[in-house]
Amino acid sequence: MEKQEKNKTEQNPMPLGMILDHVREDMTKSVVALQQKYGLPASLLDVILTGVLSEVREMKCMEYRQLKEGEKDGKCHSVSE
Repeated sequence: MEKQEKNKTEQNPMPLGMILDHVREDMTKSVVALQQKYGLPASLLDVILTGVLSEVREMKCMEYRQLKEGEKDGKCHSVSE
């Protein structure tokens, strides 16, 4: 059964936009559930999500650094640098 599902996925891959929509929806549901669980106001939720976004950006930076060949200083630079 698992092999059949894998073949279906390979034959009809889900469009990237659809995947992103599903992930965003799942993340939103999780955030709202945690907000309700802990009784957080939106202002504190904003602070928490800003920190999470910072961590995600650092993870992205590390991924790019690993992919990029010839990085001399090993630091991640913003587009403007």
